[in-house]
Amino acid sequence: MKRKIYVLPAILGLGLILSASVLAQSGSVSGTVTESSRGLALSGASVRVEGSPNVAVTDGSGRFVLLGVAAGKAKLTVSYLGFEDVTEEVTVTAGQTTTWDPSMSVAAQSYSVTVTSDADLTGQARALNDQKNSINQVNLVAADQIGSFPDPNAAEAIQRVPGITVQRDQGEGRYVLIRGTEPRLSATTINGDRIGTTENTSRQIPLDTIPADLMGALEVTKAFTPDVEGDSIGGRVNLITKRAPAKRQFALTIASGFNTLVRDDVKNYTGTYGQRFFAGRLGFIGSVNFYRTDRGSQDLEPAYTSTFGLNSVDLRDYSLTRTRYGGTWDIDYRFDARSEIYSRGLVTEYEDRERRFRMRDLISNSRLERTLRQRYHDSAQAAYSLGGRHILPNNWTLSWRGSFSDAELRTPYRLESTFRQNSVTFSPNVTPSSIDRNNIQANPLNQNPNLFNFNQNAIQNDKGYERNVAGNVDVAAPIRIGNGAWGLFKFGVKWRDANRTRDVETFTQTLRTGTLRLVDVAFTGYNPPDGFLNGKYPEFLNLFPDPKLMMQFSREGTLFNTVRGATGDSGSYRAKERVTAGYAMQEFYLGEKTTILGGVRFEYTDTKYGAPQYRLGTGGAVLSRAFVTGGDKYLSILPSIHFRRQLFQDTPFRISYSRSLARPNYNSLAPFQLQDTSALTINRGNPELKVTNADNFDVSVERYFKSVGVMSAGFFYKRLTNYIYTATEQQTIGTDLYRITQPINGAAANLYGAEFSLVRRLDFLPGVLKDIDVYANYTWTRSNATLPRGKFQLPSQASNMGNVAVGYTRSGFSGRVSMNYQGKLPLAIGATENDDNWLDKRIQLDFSASQRITRNVKVFIDVLNLANQPYRVYQSRNSNYAIQQEIYKIWGLVGVKLSF
Repeated sequence: MKRKIYVLPAILGLGLILSASVLAQSGSVSGTVTESSRGLALSGASVRVEGSPNVAVTDGSGRFVLLGVAAGKAKLTVSYLGFEDVTEEVTVTAGQTTTWDPSMSVAAQSYSVTVTSDADLTGQARALNDQKNSINQVNLVAADQIGSFPDPNAAEAIQRVPGITVQRDQGEGRYVLIRGTEPRLSATTINGDRIGTTENTSRQIPLDTIPADLMGALEVTKAFTPDVEGDSIGGRVNLITKRAPAKRQFALTIASGFNTLVRDDVKNYTGTYGQRFFAGRLGFIGSVNFYRTDRGSQDLEPAYTSTFGLNSVDLRDYSLTRTRYGGTWDIDYRFDARSEIYSRGLVTEYEDRERRFRMRDLISNSRLERTLRQRYHDSAQAAYSLGGRHILPNNWTLSWRGSFSDAELRTPYRLESTFRQNSVTFSPNVTPSSIDRNNIQANPLNQNPNLFNFNQNAIQNDKGYERNVAGNVDVAAPIRIGNGAWGLFKFGVKWRDANRTRDVETFTQTLRTGTLRLVDVAFTGYNPPDGFLNGKYPEFLNLFPDPKLMMQFSREGTLFNTVRGATGDSGSYRAKERVTAGYAMQEFYLGEKTTILGGVRFEYTDTKYGAPQYRLGTGGAVLSRAFVTGGDKYLSILPSIHFRRQLFQDTPFRISYSRSLARPNYNSLAPFQLQDTSALTINRGNPELKVTNADNFDVSVERYFKSVGVMSAGFFYKRLTNYIYTATEQQTIGTDLYRITQPINGAAANLYGAEFSLVRRLDFLPGVLKDIDVYANYTWTRSNATLPRGKFQLPSQASNMGNVAVGYTRSGFSGRVSMNYQGKLPLAIGATENDDNWLDKRIQLDFSASQRITRNVKVFIDVLNLANQPYRVYQSRNSNYAIQQEIYKIWGLVGVKLSF
């Protein structure tokens, strides 16, 4: 191990020796690249020294720094897709920084760039320029691309990227799956820093909590370099907030909409203001958003016997109000051409008020249940950072950043009230040999509203909190080897400290005396529109308990005996995780066409966990309880190498290898345990879990068009070790044979696939046809994992996924029809094939259109879920055996956008 640790100082020493040769006779050039008509910043522009491999790429504010520029006259050229190149000669002084602020004009042959606002300008052009000039494989969704699709949250916007699928909740995208990997195997950052999750049982980040309108760009990285954290196998999603513009910017969006299932409205308000002050030294931009939607879904959830007879049917009607609101800001101050600092932040709040009306046909128990669940779910996220970038006297650059983020989930007093009718006779239409997937019926024969009596209230209080504090320092130094090779040597350190807690408690309420009939507390205001599930289930009726009465009775407590759950806190835990990292890498520019980047990252992880362990007796009686702590320490070594070659003009070819990791979920590592000595079962976490590692190989080629477009193809392969899955095994403890369920590490898994993409305006066609644009991508994946029952497809891996959008833009009008396709994928792997759960294939069809009224005013319409395909999960490989089928219907927005 010591020999491996010595690799980092060796690389550092080599880089310092190579950089020393250019310090004495070189200077630097910095500046801001803008467009000529309105002075808006251009990010992703390539700035190069003619006759030299020295090149830089502008950041989100249009800023660039060229290091190691030979003293004397230097001819500089800036290039940007859709714009004319600008070339100018500047004078560089050794040891000093020269300022150059080039201004670019739209190319005469470019039909795709219309400069009306910062969002319009930095959309597709910015995304493709950043992608083109990156040494590793990166996809970017920029501001106006977000606006050109009807995507209300960050997850919905990212699904347009090749290789991306999303898991949905109530019809909205929530979790992002990259290249067929489960959400745990990818990372989410804000402005490059990890953020805490509002999930209590995993590390995955629900992106439906973050409004898309607050983002300046959404970046998906699929091949990893040493200067970013190594905990991402599928990929890394970086949420980039808006940057201060070069000129004053004001934008306002006002929209209202509809939801055809619940017949209620949608509201969306967004405001942005940005400007530079004090001769451009101080920049500020701030954005706020408020989004509220009244949503609903109608859900069928059957369950089957081991021989696939019908065991039960759940009929569920959801009614909820979701509210997202938040704000972002970016402040930067430029002391001079060599030094600047910045402060950035994001704050979001997500509220979900839900009522679930559920009827349960419990065939095996000969009873019916009518249940009302009332839940208020509130989550909040905040991320703050302070950093700077400085060019040192020796022409090195020093970058530093400190960050703080926290995330909180609160679900106070979730109340579920159940009423039962016993001795019910059923005549199900499902047998082990016969099923109609479109008409699964339990057929209760003697349902009687007067016979439903109160059974119990189930109450849960749940609260989770995560805090992340991080700091990093990066140093970059120019290097030169001979006359034809130039590059950048970079090294740095990072420290991150995370604290995660979850506190959960449960209570049960039963009547003190007598009975409480459902008809006496019925909710007269309940009436599902158009009949439940289009009238297929007449037994559903409009008979459920009144929400206000049940909440009042429960909180007063006079009618009920209230008993705290003996093991109610079994889901609670404490977790601390500290990661200390260092890296070194060298980036070589061999001539004007070839770039090589190689390096290594070291991450040392120190974890500490604590959770309760219970031993239960007959009837769930607690025999013993103990709070157990534990921890682990380990070192991860993550090398990577990237090669980029310009085959022809605007045709980069890339090949890379990188090693990365994914840490286990917090609750998987927590040493909780529930041992039932009566049932002879144990459910527990596993503090001995190892991290999942992956060796990642990527190959891609891209062809960019001057009219702002791209055609690309790529192949990827991932070899995963220590893949984590949940297993149930038998083990003898004392004289008893227990069934133990816990997460364990498996053997190796393989994941591979191909990605294809086309973004093109059909400007080669005649007349009005040249204004048609096409946005399309397709991803094909395959995988196999070694599990106890043999080799199997990885959970969350869809074999086919893709997007197609066809748009038309002319005379201020823009319209687009877009389709997102997700093939079937496994959600959960059971003990046998009959126990597996699969998510069915699904198509999402959306429409958006806008018309510019004046230079500053635009009206728009967004319509989502036109195909109205259900969210459908089935059991075993036979898709007829649905275990969840949920419909949402169509919703949309109409509004106006103002920009100045």
